[in-house]
Amino acid sequence: MVGDPEPVSQDPTDQTETADESPATTPIALTVSDGLDAEERVFLQQINDYRVANNLAPLQVSVALTNASDFHAKDMATKNYFAHDSQDGTTWINRIKRYYNYNTYYAENIAAGNATGAATFTQWKNSPGHDANMKGTNYRVIGIARAYDAAATYKWYWVTDFGGYVDEVMTTGDTPPPPPPPATTNLLVNGGFDTADITPGVTYTNVRTTGKWYSATQSGSATIASGNLRVVDARPDSISVAQLASVTAGTRYTFSAKARYVSGKTTGQVVYLDYLDASFNRIGRTTLSAGSSSTQHTITRTNTAPAGAAYARVTIYGYLGNADYQSTFEWDDVTLKAN
Repeated sequence: MVGDPEPVSQDPTDQTETADESPATTPIALTVSDGLDAEERVFLQQINDYRVANNLAPLQVSVALTNASDFHAKDMATKNYFAHDSQDGTTWINRIKRYYNYNTYYAENIAAGNATGAATFTQWKNSPGHDANMKGTNYRVIGIARAYDAAATYKWYWVTDFGGYVDEVMTTGDTPPPPPPPATTNLLVNGGFDTADITPGVTYTNVRTTGKWYSATQSGSATIASGNLRVVDARPDSISVAQLASVTAGTRYTFSAKARYVSGKTTGQVVYLDYLDASFNRIGRTTLSAGSSSTQHTITRTNTAPAGAAYARVTIYGYLGNADYQSTFEWDDVTLKAN
């Protein structure tokens, strides 16, 4: 058997990058038996039994990731090489994204030399890096493939690709697959600021109603015009524009917004993504900088609603620290989506 090369993995893009998150395809009634051969199904059973024994959720089989795994396994077998990156120079991550392109967690294990799923599972289990991918807490779907070529050095070649976003999956029986998660549904109302609907006089910590923007200013202004929100922080006093959305604990959410620096201090405005319990107590916070570019740019962040979360509160906040920042920014396309 062959133990190298080491496994590979990649986290989601950071907050300054734009995620290319296309919607999942229309579900089809493809079963695991349709999509995997007998030994691939053996491997699926073993890895999921292993994950459950380690208090981890079992993985669903992604149609897209299986197509990516199948391509690479056949490519290695027919061209007689053994590496994560393809012989034509395509990196492993770019190859996977031809089939499964989301801003999420990725990993890949490859193996060679064994025909059976059980032997390949043991091979990876005994390698710390490969084992870590199989037990990765960020992965929710898997692609599995093996390929054979009698003329290749190792005969049998295996690939498993892992992802954190549940797209179209194979079912374990005749039940149609579930619909894809609402990745294209914005949980925030008027996130594009198409209407000048904003209620003044409510501090972000006092917002109790979902589906509407609220603002509070000690100095400065928050106005909606021409499809943009302009926030002016005029003195060393806070200004906030906030909206609540209902969320589910344990679900991953992606926040994104377009921001543009207009004038004043370039560090003066941020976004707070707060998770609140049912009593509106804050139980988690992520802070994103608006950035300093005068060209409209996207900021984004993906994380998981913590245990006890009932709401997410998105707040565009002006004035950081104890200095007079006096900043003006424009905001657009503010979104919060379930993954």
